Amino acid sequence: MRNIVKAGSAISLLLSSSITGAATSTAAGCTGTVSKVWVETNDYLYYEIEPSSSTSCTCNFNIGNAKGFIVPSSQPNKDEQYTALLAAFMADKKVMVWYDWDGVDGSNRCKGYNISLSK
Repeated sequence: MRNIVKAGSAISLLLSSSITGAATSTAAGCTGTVSKVWVETNDYLYYEIEPSSSTSCTCNFNIGNAKGFIVPSSQPNKDEQYTALLAAFMADKKVMVWYDWDGVDGSNRCKGYNISLSK
């Protein structure tokens, strides 16, 4: 049932076309297309971004390296980020992710602070 609610929220988000998380970051941003989104049993949100041709995402997942983006279960806007990522993934829309390096899960994944969608 929770996935149905999230999918419904993602569709609603597509209709409104933008969302920004409520956290702040002093780090860089990454613009691109969401290529993978998943939630682990620890309730952490993980995702990968395929960078736009004009940008590079230093946090992007590489085979053999523990890189990518992470949002811990304790982060206040995790559900909103998940909804935005699902909406962008389904619509094949670009996102802007603000992040900082963080070893939350023992890896070198970047901690995502907020997500922006736009037309």
